[in-house]
Amino acid sequence: MNFMHVSLLHAVVLFVYQCSFITFPLCIFHCPKLVADKPKVQLTLGSHPRRWNIVEGHDLYLECRVDANPRITDVVWRLDGRDLLPGRHVIMSNQSLVLQRVHRDSSGSYTCVASNRIGETESEPLKITVKRRFSALFCLITRTCVFLMSPFKIYIFAVRRAEWVLLVLKVNQL
Repeated sequence: MNFMHVSLLHAVVLFVYQCSFITFPLCIFHCPKLVADKPKVQLTLGSHPRRWNIVEGHDLYLECRVDANPRITDVVWRLDGRDLLPGRHVIMSNQSLVLQRVHRDSSGSYTCVASNRIGETESEPLKITVKRRFSALFCLITRTCVFLMSPFKIYIFAVRRAEWVLLVLKVNQL
């Protein structure tokens, strides 16, 4: 019997029995690859398919999709390169991250890092921008309305005297 060890990831086993009157091998066993590698990871949005429509006060769901052999031992979430910790509005479960009632400070580049006994892999960053939430304003126009609201533009539709009017605010800056 011969055994030849190629590496930690690949092994070749060769069994050879020979009889004195037979000159060829009776049995050869070959195990070409025992594959183990660092995880492959991909970060995706969960129930928010459009990342350009994430507004303050809403929840944000992120999923870290992992393909790993051997199995992963840990998943770490990062925002702008800093580890996120579970907290009051930050829920980490398996390979998912839930940010409840996001605010503007939740904007940034998110990554997930999956680890197994071979190594760790960080996902490509997913850029998230949380937009301001604004409420429609109603006012009663009797004579003159003057608004000075610097980063906003104000549009007034179907204005007549002594009517309730909806003011739609369009944000110029994020």
